Amino acid sequence: MRIKATFTTTCFPVNLYRHRIISLIKHVLDRTSKEVTAQWYKDKKPKPFTFSVRVIGEKEIQNASIRLDENTVVQDKVYRIHRGYVVLIISSIDATLMLDIASGLQEIDTFNFGASSYMLINDEPVILTKERIDILPSIRFAGNMFKVRTLSPIIVEDKADKPILFNDENFKEELSAIMDKKLSSLREDGKGLRSKINIVPVNAEARTVKYTINGFRKKTNKPFLYKTGSYGTFIIQAHPLDMNDIYYMGLGNRTGQGFGMLDIVEGV
Repeated sequence: MRIKATFTTTCFPVNLYRHRIISLIKHVLDRTSKEVTAQWYKDKKPKPFTFSVRVIGEKEIQNASIRLDENTVVQDKVYRIHRGYVVLIISSIDATLMLDIASGLQEIDTFNFGASSYMLINDEPVILTKERIDILPSIRFAGNMFKVRTLSPIIVEDKADKPILFNDENFKEELSAIMDKKLSSLREDGKGLRSKINIVPVNAEARTVKYTINGFRKKTNKPFLYKTGSYGTFIIQAHPLDMNDIYYMGLGNRTGQGFGMLDIVEGV
């Protein structure tokens, strides 16, 4: 199930938004079921969802001062939105979870993208005003060959958190191992992949993403962390049941932080 949430605002970070989208998801879940929020966020475990963000319409990119917390102010890029929207797509294999998120989104009119005095842009708060919430049409998967494009980079990492990219000889094997483990922990039947994933780049590149997480800043005293992933168009060969779950929960590591969301180009 996929939900599209459309918001208006005048300013939005180009890079430093992921942690606050996670906070938005927690916020709307709390309005419908604190037990569900605790289920997915009390412990570190794979999340059954992913998300992506686009800023569409008339906008320009500027440098601005962003207050991440009481001790950290950075300079980074922001969108100045003149006539446009922030579009958030949330996707999950768990329909009940998505209905809870949709219900919570329907209940709010605005969301303070900051927290108290945090996430201020040039000392001004960022307020997202809800325009509409749409449940997107479902896709039924048939066959086993799919052309996809990434809406956010696919992150594949080794045990030392070093990136493994699409042109690495271990990429396919590591990606299959990641998805097998995630699916076995999230599927009701406890089964992992029906078959290994074969993924071939069509027009792909390495893309590095800069973002921030409160726990990382406290642990390292660094404002940003960087993740490099594979971005572009790919051909994926997979069992249709696997492809369904990959499409809705995301592909690779760190999908709960907004990585690995795919759009189907052809093959459904």
